[in-house]
Amino acid sequence: MKNYLKRLDLHNTKITSAILVFTALVLTANHAFAAYKTVKTIDSIKASIIVSPKMVDVYIKDVDTNKVITDATAKVLVTYPSGKEVEVKLMGMKMGEIYSYMNSTELTESGTYKLTIEITRAEKTTTFDVEATLK
Repeated sequence: MKNYLKRLDLHNTKITSAILVFTALVLTANHAFAAYKTVKTIDSIKASIIVSPKMVDVYIKDVDTNKVITDATAKVLVTYPSGKEVEVKLMGMKMGEIYSYMNSTELTESGTYKLTIEITRAEKTTTFDVEATLK
């Protein structure tokens, strides 16, 4: 499997979406919540974002160079449906040949969560705003 993934440019194939959705489904299999997934591009950074009740996972790529970004710092401000706010640092991790920024969360309230994800690279911060409804 590792050799197969090495040969793929995961951000340019339909396999990326399948892997991201599969990962989110596995992480949420024991919960009544559905995972939320979106892809956004801002300031030449493409972010594939997965939000599940137990994890926020962000895969980022430089659109200009077509390369995965591994030299950034990332954090997310999570606003719960009740208004409670929690800031979480997203840790950069390589799992096999895939690199992402992730951390665990406890999204236990039903309703719409607002997430502000900040990616900082070379002293420039790019912000992605996401709303995810978990039931």
